[in-house]
Amino acid sequence: MSRPFIGQMRRRLTIQSANDVADGIGGVQRRFQDVGGLWAQIRPLSVTSRITAAGEQALVTHLVIYRERSTVTAGMRFVIGKRIFNILAIEPYDDQSSFVRALCQEIRP
Repeated sequence: MSRPFIGQMRRRLTIQSANDVADGIGGVQRRFQDVGGLWAQIRPLSVTSRITAAGEQALVTHLVIYRERSTVTAGMRFVIGKRIFNILAIEPYDDQSSFVRALCQEIRP
């Protein structure tokens, strides 16, 4: 697998981290907070659909490639405008580069 070219990192992503805040009645409310940004390449992998009580949803998986940042972990998410990519897993791109691959899921209404 060849190393990605830095010129392919054309998308500016905002990194968000989850924060659970007490809601005052014994539960928690999950809020996301911006913690940084990075340039990345996004490659769509697959599209499936599912039926929920709210209607049909499309589940789209993407491979997001970027320079390694130890602060990015599974459970965080990337945001581009109104698009949200939940990070499912992160792995090294290869043994010889400073790039990583993040498997992400975007849920589209």
